[in-house]
Amino acid sequence: MEENGVDAFLDYYVAFEMLASLKGYKREEFAKKYSITYKPDGEMRITDIRNRLVHACGPEKEKAEKLASQHASRFRSELLNAIKMIVNELN
Repeated sequence: MEENGVDAFLDYYVAFEMLASLKGYKREEFAKKYSITYKPDGEMRITDIRNRLVHACGPEKEKAEKLASQHASRFRSELLNAIKMIVNELN
């Protein structure tokens, strides 16, 4: 329910990493298997966006903030679908 797109993106990223780890996948493999867009802008990976949000400054961070805000909603939807797929695998 986070209103700030950057904070929401980071929240979803933490969940993404945890799920990938629990399932025993590397991030990119997990994204592919569970239909999560790994490069939301076609260029920068979600891991790059996260890293720049946390570690960069200036134009790099600003670009990452813009991408995170633009794609947080889609990331959330794709992550929820991945969770549904994982739950269905258990049945």
